[in-house]
Amino acid sequence: MISSDFFHLVAGKYECFYWPDDPWFDNILDAAYPGYDKRCPNVMEKASAESTKCQAATTEAECGTGALCKWQGTCDFDFDNGAWKVFLGIEDGSNLMSIMGKCELQKSSETDCAAYTEDIDFFALKYPTEAKVAATLGFRGLDTMSKEMAAKIQASVAAAVGGDVKAEEIAIKGVQFPVESKIELSTSKSAVDADRVGFETKFKTGLAKDLGVLPSDIVVKDIKDAARRRRSLLSSHVEIDYEVDGAPDAVRAQAIAKTVQSTGGLTTLKSSTDTDATVPADTTPTYQLVVEVEPKTSDPDGTAARLDAATITVDGVTATHETNASSEKEKKDDTFPVLVIALICAGIVLLIAVLVCCVVLTKRRARFKVSADTATKPADTSKKPAGKDVEKA
Repeated sequence: MISSDFFHLVAGKYECFYWPDDPWFDNILDAAYPGYDKRCPNVMEKASAESTKCQAATTEAECGTGALCKWQGTCDFDFDNGAWKVFLGIEDGSNLMSIMGKCELQKSSETDCAAYTEDIDFFALKYPTEAKVAATLGFRGLDTMSKEMAAKIQASVAAAVGGDVKAEEIAIKGVQFPVESKIELSTSKSAVDADRVGFETKFKTGLAKDLGVLPSDIVVKDIKDAARRRRSLLSSHVEIDYEVDGAPDAVRAQAIAKTVQSTGGLTTLKSSTDTDATVPADTTPTYQLVVEVEPKTSDPDGTAARLDAATITVDGVTATHETNASSEKEKKDDTFPVLVIALICAGIVLLIAVLVCCVVLTKRRARFKVSADTATKPADTSKKPAGKDVEKA
């Protein structure tokens, strides 16, 4: 039976919490399970689920096949050792129990305890070459994002890519519902091209203020001459294909789509570009769920290639590949080696500079000494000009 102390009621719903600095084991059991948020399981809940699995075993042989089970006449969860395995994972939990057990054997001697060391792969540090492969997928037709939807995307990507990619190790990032639309402004393409950067800045600033987003959320995808399709008008127009990024959910995306569909509300855009704005008759703003998926793998090149070629379907919607997959190897922190090399190089440079200074100073001192000796040495009167000697003789 699990005590009610292991749960925390918030707004009528059970939540979990975490005390990273609390030394009490009971509070560790009650803490939020790392890697989860909001309604996250704690160790007690995970242990309870594992205990149910253990109790399903009816023989000692069957019980022994589980890393978290222990046979004591009946099969039950090995709470003494299993809690750490649940909290840290089977491998790291076993490593921690190994360290604790072997340190316990050294308690008779402070010297032995301090001298004891053990080389253990802790927290999967033996895989420094693993890499994360990132790609952006678009799902036109999906208008919600939740924990359940994220799990479906993870499972679909893992199944489509294969290899050593695991669904639970795929990060889901950059969730948004970008809105795509078109608009025509009463200006010529030549006028736009004369100052393309300036025109786009005015366009983004004006539209962003009308939509309540940042100018950086506006992406101009294309600007083309629309005059050929509007021959009834004497003035030329440009058609702008653009995207509004940053909508966190479909509700916000729908609000943006409604605003851009009605050009009557784009007063700041008209003012900033000094144009009239119209929405092409055949244009309907669209939006889709866009996410960045980031699987972890020891074969980044192969995984990236398979991810680019994969057909990923979630709830009947097949994803479009918004970006090609790219990989970046997870490197260990090279700050210390680089710092050492930098210090060595700096030391060599400093040594050379000191030697040069010494040589220069030595030469200057030598010159100064010669000058000083010349200035202080008394005149030699024993030598006389040859002409005088001859004359005296």
